[in-house]
Amino acid sequence: MLVLCLPFSVSHAYSEIQKTPLPGGGLRDGYVLPRRYAAEVPPTGNLTVDNSSFILAADRTHRKDPLNGYKRYTGGWNISEQHYWAVSSFFHSSTSKTVDYVVGQANFTVDNLRNFSDSLAEAKKITVDQVFLPANVQSEIDSLKTKVNSSATELRNRTLDNSRKISRVLDRVYDNWPLC
Repeated sequence: MLVLCLPFSVSHAYSEIQKTPLPGGGLRDGYVLPRRYAAEVPPTGNLTVDNSSFILAADRTHRKDPLNGYKRYTGGWNISEQHYWAVSSFFHSSTSKTVDYVVGQANFTVDNLRNFSDSLAEAKKITVDQVFLPANVQSEIDSLKTKVNSSATELRNRTLDNSRKISRVLDRVYDNWPLC
C-alpha cells in the first residue's frame, strides 16, 4: 500500500511547489510553498480576546459539581471559577478511588489464582487405594500450575506498573492546579 501511494504523494508535493516571488523581491531558495507565502501576510482585524470571559469547551463540559449538590457543571474550563476547581478535584479523587478499586480487584484475582495453584499441587497427591495419579497427569498438573503462577505474577506486575503510571499522571496534574 505504501509503495502504491508514495509516487502520488511525491508528485502531489512537487506540484504544490511554485516559483513565487516573496514580498520585498526575489525568491527564497528558488522555491516557496504557497502556504508559506500566505502565512507571511499580516492578519487583518482585531485578534485580541477578552480573557475574563473566554471559557473553553463550555458546551462539552458536563461533570458533577460537588459544590452544587452534584448537579451537572456546565461552565467549561474556566480557571477563575471555583466550581471548575471543585469539579476537577472531585475528578482526581474519584479517579484515584477507581484505580484503587481496580488494583484491589486485580490483587483479589491474583490471590485466587495462587490459591487455585496451591489446590493443583495438593491434587497431585491424591491417591485411591494407595495408587497415585499417572505420571503424565502429574506432569500436566505441574505444567498448568506453572502457567497459573506465571499469569498471576504477570497480572500483579502489570497492575502495579499501570497503577503507578496512572497515579503519577493524576498527581502531576493535580499538583499543578492553581488553588483559587
